[in-house]
Amino acid sequence: MERYEILKDIGSGNFGVAKLVRDKQSGELFAVKYIERGPKIDEHVEREIMNHRSLKHPNIIRFKEVLLTPTHLAIVMEYAAGGELFERICNAGRFSEDEASFFFQQLISGVRTPAYIAPEVLSKKEYDGKIADVWSCGVTLYVMLVGAYPFEDPEDPRNFRKTIQRILSVHYSIPDYVRLSKDCKHLLSRIFVADPEKVHTIFNIFTSSSVFNSVLHMTLNRNLS
Repeated sequence: MERYEILKDIGSGNFGVAKLVRDKQSGELFAVKYIERGPKIDEHVEREIMNHRSLKHPNIIRFKEVLLTPTHLAIVMEYAAGGELFERICNAGRFSEDEASFFFQQLISGVRTPAYIAPEVLSKKEYDGKIADVWSCGVTLYVMLVGAYPFEDPEDPRNFRKTIQRILSVHYSIPDYVRLSKDCKHLLSRIFVADPEKVHTIFNIFTSSSVFNSVLHMTLNRNLS
């Protein structure tokens, strides 16, 4: 880690902390995730590193290298100066449909694993990761448009058991104070479906909904080709 100058902390989580660093030679900024050496470094961390190294996509944080310090495993990656999407939602309250469409398109084109849990995953059944990804993207779209999670109980948002029950029963609603177009409501209804076989594929989402303009169609087609 001698080639990097630590500038500041930029985040923390269950697995460790993230710091902003500067390459002393090039001056380029990077984000480094520090994971304490020991039990936390298991097969899941190893798989995350292997998967991240193989991903090359403009909407996915670029992997740079892994380094070892006497006390930590350090994962060096691209620094995304724009911050986290959820932080932007918190600051804005919620997004317009046009703004949500822009971020949803980027999410769809770069998604790899479920960010938010689909019913079939919770049920511990065999599931298609691509279909589960559609559900996860739908959750993110809802958060961008409404400014809240779709399956949390508004009266008891921290009750994880209630959240799971609402996911399994696909219990969500659009608050009265949020005005969404019929197309957008229809799109969410085609994503939040209990039977994964009836969930729209990513391609069908873009080809059947007028929420997204022709530019987004062209972007998706380019990614699929």
